[in-house]
Amino acid sequence: DTSDAPETVVQNVSIALEDGTYGAGHIVDISLTFGVNVWVVDNNTSILDSTPAERVPYLELNVVNSIHGTPAEAMLVGVSRQTKVLVFRYIVRPGDSTLGAALDFAANALVLNTTLIVDGNNVAVNTDFAQPLVSLQNQVVIIDTASPTVQGISVNTTDGEYGAGQA
Repeated sequence: DTSDAPETVVQNVSIALEDGTYGAGHIVDISLTFGVNVWVVDNNTSILDSTPAERVPYLELNVVNSIHGTPAEAMLVGVSRQTKVLVFRYIVRPGDSTLGAALDFAANALVLNTTLIVDGNNVAVNTDFAQPLVSLQNQVVIIDTASPTVQGISVNTTDGEYGAGQA
């Protein structure tokens, strides 16, 4: 009998990217690791062999979009049954930015979207993350799709008239 087993929670979160700044088109895979195997099921606890797009769990990220005005979401990818690792994919859109901060998410950022994530006892896992223990704070991935701008121009010659080839 495993009914007294401890609550299943996310134990680790990671990104498969080096620290740095990433622009439009980059793919960011965020892995949530559990201590035991989990399954993604629909709300009547049938295992989802293929998840319809309208029922895909996602993570809401701390990314703002200056064009669309919508927050960025990392969608669950692949079939998610009997696995310790769920992978969520975010593709950087034009206009996305973390406003200079590192990519992260809130404690309640996992949106189940009419699904459940359950353990081997068919018990729903805790989908609130223990911040800062489970977050992306150990990685510095910055999202910035702003076009570079000229901040200033300087010339180190004296005032005067110059012709072709003169410095």
